[in-house]
Amino acid sequence: MNVVPIAGEDYIRCRVLGKGSFGKVYAMQHVSAGCYRVVKEMHKATVISKGKNMADLLLNERLLLSEVKGCPFVVKSFASFQDDKFLYMLLEFCSGGELQYHFEQATKFSEAVTRNYVAQITIALGHLHQKYHIVHRDLKPENILLDEKGYCALIDFNMAIKCDDNLVIKNPKHLVVGTLPYMAPEILEGNDHSHKVDWWSLGIIAFELVNGKRPYSSTGMEGLTEKKRLLAALHQTHLAEKWAAHVSEEFKSLVTGLLEKDPDKRFGYEEVKNHIFFKDLDWDGLLHKTIPPPILPNPNAVNFRPDANVEEVFGLSKPKESLNVPLNEEQQKVFEEWDWYAEDQEVPPPDPQYLEKINKKKKKKKKAPEDPKRNGEQKALETPPEIRKDTDLSVASNSNSAATTNAASLESSHTHTTSNTNTPSENRHKSAKEKKKEASETPRVKRRKPEGEDTKELKETKEAKETKGKEEKESKEEGEEKEEERKSNRKRRQNEGDVKRYSKKADQDLASSSPGEVRSSKRNNKKHTKQTTQELLQSTNED
Repeated sequence: MNVVPIAGEDYIRCRVLGKGSFGKVYAMQHVSAGCYRVVKEMHKATVISKGKNMADLLLNERLLLSEVKGCPFVVKSFASFQDDKFLYMLLEFCSGGELQYHFEQATKFSEAVTRNYVAQITIALGHLHQKYHIVHRDLKPENILLDEKGYCALIDFNMAIKCDDNLVIKNPKHLVVGTLPYMAPEILEGNDHSHKVDWWSLGIIAFELVNGKRPYSSTGMEGLTEKKRLLAALHQTHLAEKWAAHVSEEFKSLVTGLLEKDPDKRFGYEEVKNHIFFKDLDWDGLLHKTIPPPILPNPNAVNFRPDANVEEVFGLSKPKESLNVPLNEEQQKVFEEWDWYAEDQEVPPPDPQYLEKINKKKKKKKKAPEDPKRNGEQKALETPPEIRKDTDLSVASNSNSAATTNAASLESSHTHTTSNTNTPSENRHKSAKEKKKEASETPRVKRRKPEGEDTKELKETKEAKETKGKEEKESKEEGEEKEEERKSNRKRRQNEGDVKRYSKKADQDLASSSPGEVRSSKRNNKKHTKQTTQELLQSTNED
């Protein structure tokens, strides 16, 4: 067992990337080096509750990842360590997101783009099969991440297995492993299989990237399980009928060879590498990453699907309450081979006691009330963010603030503060206890109010309220008086108009009468008009 060096508080936790039934996954940054890591934390009691087979699977993944070295297109594992309650894996942080996300953004890839990605995975599979006899058995776009430069990194070795020199895997229990749409026919049927199952999965991926959909569909067959529907589709569908019009004959030939139902006739590493589809590709340049990848991830964007299950990406299942049961000595022995440390890494892993300490701090911290308007934004932030390209990591060793500016989106859940009286480098080497002691020794001056100040404030408040009440009352009375005046003026104008209309009518009648009638009518009208006017004015004044 390797002795695992620990780094204490040199690490800061940036944010949780996902939670599952075994534990959680979160990103961390090494302060002085400025580099980022992913910590996969699993609860021991929960693993034990799932049975010994689950513990064996996790240990198998740890052993396989620690064995794989020197392949640029497989995720790097830096360390595995433990404490009394948790298992930890320290992995490479791939900020470019899933290949599946970039494929969905584009809906289809050109053959040139697909050629580059298929070639990268071909190198990874050749490395795993030929050098380490490891078969992945769960190859799919969701298990291919991109680093900050856009190069592939194959992840999730939960279903991987190490086989004999002939690369044959016995399957006496007829187990079905992997993801159904990408499974080879021999796995779907529960038969013995070999490394050729990975090449079948690569053929499904290549077809999907260029055509926009997978060649075999399990829909439209009622009454059958998904596995049986997919098997029926494999036997009934002719691949030649599924190609899009723009696909070249060279690409058709490559994928047809990868999707050969007979494993013995199916393409492998040599057949793919020497295929005419890759005739202009510089394989050595791609291996050494001198050929740029087709897609450069946006450092300011979240390169994961909004609905992506980050827990599944890192090998965790759906959230479930963990068992808080202490393990006995016999149960702890199950994990005695867990600890491992890669000697060639640039920084040591974090201290398990420090990880437990910061986890407790996160639990005690009160959550802010949820804003329903920001639900959509919050979901988008639940996926791993990216490291900004313009970050100068060398500055991080001279300033604690540089550690927080390297990836602003990563550090939403952590605030790093330092004392104003010390330089950043001095503060970094101080322990948490010393910082806490300095803070407690800082005198706090509490202002004392002069005598009678409270009484004076209350009196001023009371007077202000009374003044405000008087002003409101006077304003209301004034408004009522103005309203009454407006009503009176309106009625008077109306009555005056009636008088004018009556006088005009009388004049018209006189014009059509005889001189004697006119004199008599004028006297009567004058008298009547005077009387009517007086009555109307009197009525207005009374109102």
